[in-house]
Amino acid sequence: MKGLLLKDFYILIKQMKLVLLLIMLFALLPQFSYTTFVLVYVSVIPVTLLAYDERSKWNKLALTMPYTRSEIVLSKYVFGILFIGSAALLVFIGNYIYTGVFMDVSELKELLLFSCISIATVSLLLPVVFKFGVEKGRILFILITVFFSALLAFISSDNGALFDKFTLFTEQYPFFIPLFTAVLLALSILTSVSIYIKKDF
Repeated sequence: MKGLLLKDFYILIKQMKLVLLLIMLFALLPQFSYTTFVLVYVSVIPVTLLAYDERSKWNKLALTMPYTRSEIVLSKYVFGILFIGSAALLVFIGNYIYTGVFMDVSELKELLLFSCISIATVSLLLPVVFKFGVEKGRILFILITVFFSALLAFISSDNGALFDKFTLFTEQYPFFIPLFTAVLLALSILTSVSIYIKKDF
């Protein structure tokens, strides 16, 4: 799988240099809106890589190599999670550079929340992309973005009453969101592997 991850990394460096620079810039800025943008945007990186794979007919070539279909699928998830983790780390470093202090507990929880949302987005996108292709996957990404934006707006409405309830719930059950994200990710991987194994290229 190391070779598959390196292949995706080289494609990312060669084809998306400007995007990577923008992600790094926004990640290092201490504004909440920039943090949200970075952690949501990086979730589409695996889909972008799959678009390059489709365009170059990589999937047909990959099947002649000593990789199982499960490894090919899993490599996209691993790359996505590594990228999300790297973006979150940059946000953490950027906050320290600008403020001179490390994030407090509430800020770390916020960073974890948006990291989980990003991983959940990857989990929802990839099975659709493996099944129907990149174009429909991008449409789903737009719908997911709209959904989460509407959800956050709804939670923030009513003078913050819902947001306070949500915050209280996460404080009482701090492992719920990470656990839910992990379960969603596991189900997504199993679904994608099942789809890819049956797919005829």
